[in-house]
Amino acid sequence: MFSGHFPKTSLGDLRDKDQIHKLFFMKKSVTLLFLAPSLMFASCNDLGKKVEGQIQSISEKADKLDSLVNREIEKMESLDSLINIETDKIIRMDSLLEKSTQKMDSLVNSKIDRFNKIVN
Repeated sequence: MFSGHFPKTSLGDLRDKDQIHKLFFMKKSVTLLFLAPSLMFASCNDLGKKVEGQIQSISEKADKLDSLVNREIEKMESLDSLINIETDKIIRMDSLLEKSTQKMDSLVNSKIDRFNKIVN
């Protein structure tokens, strides 16, 4: 047991102890050198997975929004097509009305001319 006296060590023993401490420190350093990148890689890997998940989520939302916008554009194109059809109908009706008006004017003018000939 402990008698109160420190064991005597020689200078050679101290060197061995220093070497042991250096060796122990080197082993710890090497372990940390390999362990730290592994932990960082695992942490970055988790972060990468989270980022990839967020990108996937954003991509899905963008696809849904794109689909919604495309449906609305199709509705607008359909409405535009209907407007064009109705515009063509109005143009044709206007043309018919113009022809009818010209015929009516011609008839009325001929009647007025006859009436003026009779009266004069």
